[in-house]
Amino acid sequence: MVILKCKMCGGDIELSADRTFGTCDSCGSTMTFPKIDDDQRANMFNRGNHFRRTGEFDKALAVYERIVQENETDAEAHWCCALCRFGIEYVEDPNTFEYLPTCHRASFDCFLEDVDYLAALEHSDGITRRQYQKEAAKIAEVQRGILATSQNEEPFDVFICYKESENDGTRTRDSILAQDIYYQLTEQGRRVFFSRITLEDKAGTEYEPYIFAALNSAKVMVLVTTSAEHASAVWVKNEWSRFLSLMRKDRSKLLLPCYRDMDPYDLPEALSVFQSYDMSRIGFIQDLIRGIEKVIGGNSSAQAEKKEGQSATTLLKRTFICLEDGEWNEAEKHIERVLDLEPENGEAYLAKLLCELHVRKKEDLKNQRVSFSNKTSYQRAVRYGDQGTKDLLKKSEDNALVNEKEDNMESAYQSAVSAYKKANLLELVDKNYLEALKGYQDASARFTAIREYRDASAKNEECISAAGKIQRIIEHKEQADAKQKQLEDLVRDKALRKKQEENAIKRLNIEQADHSEQLQLTQKAINNQKKEIEKANKTLKEKRLMQLLGIVAIVCGLYWLVAQLLALKTKGGIGGFIIGALFILAGIGLIFLNKKEYAKIRQKTLLPLQSDLASKEEALSKQKSEFQNEEQKRIEQIEFTKAEQMRLESEITRLRQENTK
Repeated sequence: MVILKCKMCGGDIELSADRTFGTCDSCGSTMTFPKIDDDQRANMFNRGNHFRRTGEFDKALAVYERIVQENETDAEAHWCCALCRFGIEYVEDPNTFEYLPTCHRASFDCFLEDVDYLAALEHSDGITRRQYQKEAAKIAEVQRGILATSQNEEPFDVFICYKESENDGTRTRDSILAQDIYYQLTEQGRRVFFSRITLEDKAGTEYEPYIFAALNSAKVMVLVTTSAEHASAVWVKNEWSRFLSLMRKDRSKLLLPCYRDMDPYDLPEALSVFQSYDMSRIGFIQDLIRGIEKVIGGNSSAQAEKKEGQSATTLLKRTFICLEDGEWNEAEKHIERVLDLEPENGEAYLAKLLCELHVRKKEDLKNQRVSFSNKTSYQRAVRYGDQGTKDLLKKSEDNALVNEKEDNMESAYQSAVSAYKKANLLELVDKNYLEALKGYQDASARFTAIREYRDASAKNEECISAAGKIQRIIEHKEQADAKQKQLEDLVRDKALRKKQEENAIKRLNIEQADHSEQLQLTQKAINNQKKEIEKANKTLKEKRLMQLLGIVAIVCGLYWLVAQLLALKTKGGIGGFIIGALFILAGIGLIFLNKKEYAKIRQKTLLPLQSDLASKEEALSKQKSEFQNEEQKRIEQIEFTKAEQMRLESEITRLRQENTK
């Protein structure tokens, strides 16, 4: 016994070597089984069935073809090859709980004529063959339905292949880039298959007919990818691999890979032979459009000329189809042709309004977010339209006014929220409290203007509260800044006082040295003056002495004269008179000369010296007094500066303690 996975639900089936038909215990489906005689072969079938159930039809086909190579008579392997070639997946019907075939790789080739299906019939018999024929009939019916639906679809110029969603359901970056390309190409007048938009009105239906029709009609496939994983995703690969198969039959088709933020060498090997486009390069979209034009040329299905002579009704139908497809330029052309035929056609003016607003369907007009009553097309549609058109337009305009008001309120709300967040960032990150206060006040004013909308009133209270908090912070900061400035001023003042003290001490020392030097010079001059006076007094004494010597000479001369007179009485000689006279004359000469010199020295030398000495001594005394006063003032100034420094130091200490608190 081996374990085989059910090819419909994936449940476990215990299979014996001779069993080729049976029912799955898990899903209750009746099916055919392969002939299995070992676990390796069972594992190969299980691997192929796994790939097929997950949509990886190419991988599954490769596994089944390897089984066929080993045993060409294996009917189940041939059957599974046919299932993979047409992309058959079995899906449970929610009403009947029956597993029914769905086709993900529709083809104009009939399933009933597939070589592997025919080989499966050839190598099977009895009940197994009948089961293959029964399942093939169901698949052929599904295929006919797909082809019937696809034939009603208009041809496409370009098929955009991309991965829409990540594994967590979020939209991929590929989808955003693909949508940009879609808009660029549609503006060029191309009819583009872009599943996100093209299939948005096909919800609840099978997508395969529309994908099949688009793959077959499109001349160009644009593959958009941002990673090798996205390019190889199951449904992405399903699309581009099918297009490659179509290219082998139709050489006019072309596949253009477009990548971004990846190495082009990481693209799947099957795509490496094609010229690829780097979407991050400047001018990429122009290069892509030019590449598409080389294949499609100037004509496209969206630009094909319409037949002349059509009725207004037919043209209007075509107009609304163009509107649904977003072909605004074509729709505008049809509208003008309708109005040329019927100038008062209300439906035409309604279509013109839809075209101007880029609205695809009438019922979508109510979703407009801006009033359109000022448009001429609206006014004429109301004027010429029937009652249903007028009611539709009035209701849509009323909704637009409501939506516009709501949008304005929402815009104002978002603007206020943005102002609040900006203020919050200024407060918490930049610490720019003044700008944050302005921001909160601005946000508060904005919320006040829409206080009835959503939670604007509560947001306004938050802004007021935040602004009050910021105001207190600013006031506290201003006080702190004022105290800091005061502290800095005091520190500077203290430093200035210290500098003044140092300068005063330096000047005092210089002045004391200068005063001392001046006093020494003055004292030295006084001492010199005293020496001159002493010298003059000494000279005067000498002159006085010489005068006394003259007096003595006169006395001696008189004595000799008297003595001579007496000697004459006693018979003395005349020589004594001469000697006496000489003494008297010498004495008189000495007295006269020295007296004259004495007077001259006293008047011209001694007295001026004494007078000058007195002046100098008085000046010295006065100078000493002035110097003492100046030094005392300088000392008092130094003491005052020291006292100021102590006061400032005390004030600085107090302010620092307050700032610390």
